[in-house]
Amino acid sequence: LDDSAGPAEGGDHAHQTSFEEEEDARDAGALTEDAQRLKDSYLSQCLTLNVPPVAPLVEFFDRCIEQGESPAIVELKGNGRELFHKRLGNQDVQAVVAALQASQHSLITALVFSWNDIGDEGCMALADWLKTDTQINRLDLSFNGIGEEGGRAIADALLTNKSLAHLALTGNKVGDRGGLALAKMLCANTTLKTADLANMELGHQTLTMVGIALARNRTLLVLNLDRPSLFSRQEEAIEHVAMGLRTNQSLRSLSLRNAGLRDRGCFLLCDNLVLNGSLTELDLSSNRLTEDAGPALARLVGSNEAISKLHLANNQLCDRGCTALAQSLASNAGLTDLDIAYNKIDNEGLLQLASAISKHGFLNRLTAWGNLIKPQSTAALAYACQQIRSLKNTDIRVQVIDDVPNAVRKFTPESTFQPGLA
Repeated sequence: LDDSAGPAEGGDHAHQTSFEEEEDARDAGALTEDAQRLKDSYLSQCLTLNVPPVAPLVEFFDRCIEQGESPAIVELKGNGRELFHKRLGNQDVQAVVAALQASQHSLITALVFSWNDIGDEGCMALADWLKTDTQINRLDLSFNGIGEEGGRAIADALLTNKSLAHLALTGNKVGDRGGLALAKMLCANTTLKTADLANMELGHQTLTMVGIALARNRTLLVLNLDRPSLFSRQEEAIEHVAMGLRTNQSLRSLSLRNAGLRDRGCFLLCDNLVLNGSLTELDLSSNRLTEDAGPALARLVGSNEAISKLHLANNQLCDRGCTALAQSLASNAGLTDLDIAYNKIDNEGLLQLASAISKHGFLNRLTAWGNLIKPQSTAALAYACQQIRSLKNTDIRVQVIDDVPNAVRKFTPESTFQPGLA
């Protein structure tokens, strides 16, 4: 009986393998058919609209057809070699949108059209299509020529769209009114998880509405508000954002680089974030924080163990600010990524930091270059880093010359902050 069972089992396995191969072949055929249908539709729409086909896009479809791959991500970046001298314009986008509508696409989930010459007209064509689309998960229109009307159109589309989870509009001069429409959209949208709204000339009204949106939104995970156009020294807009963060329980990553943030704004953010248990990544680099912001940052680090990534580069925390921050590290075992580069920190502050991180023992990444690093603090930092087994990334190396330790900068691939969950 045992001898007769062996061949039967082997036959069943061979049959199952053959069935899986046939299923894979059918899937590859379906992918090829979908790519061919999309290519034919695109070429037809180009003829109808009298627009020359975009060569890299046609080549992409051909490659998918030849290799039986899914055309899931359409990536046409204007700063790449293929499109650098002939970037996408409004008519090119209209042809792509018309092809997607006509072919009833089923596989494309991402459109990456960054660094092109797309204006409001092309953006509105995309927005009209987004109102009825149920497949696209990611849309990247960073660094184009989109203005207020385009921003309003995208905001209006996302009030009804239920599939888009990742939106990037960085580098488009949408302005405060267009930004206000996007912020109002965040109050009602329940699908968006990532919103990259940096360098868009967002003003007081937009950030005020963002604060209201943060208090209501329960799905947004990553928010980038780098370089808004704020001019008030009272920082009322930052106060609204801080109040929204107080009750928000979904946001995980917030970036406010180059926002003109001062000590009062930092105090407001930290004071409210103490009561927030969800935010894990905070970037306040390239602002106007001084040593007086140190106690507020120290209170945040000491009271909120959810914070795992804290970037404070290019401020002026100096010795007092760094000392206050260092003293709070002992009560936070969750902080794993600390960036205090270029903060005018002298020997006293760096020695306090070295002592604190050697006792902390949980850092994975430390960035401290650009401060006033002297031989004594160099030796202390080197010793502290050796004590931390988890430390995998730092931008400082020690070079001994004539028995004197000197700090030299070590460049790493992760030398810049990328908003988003680690």
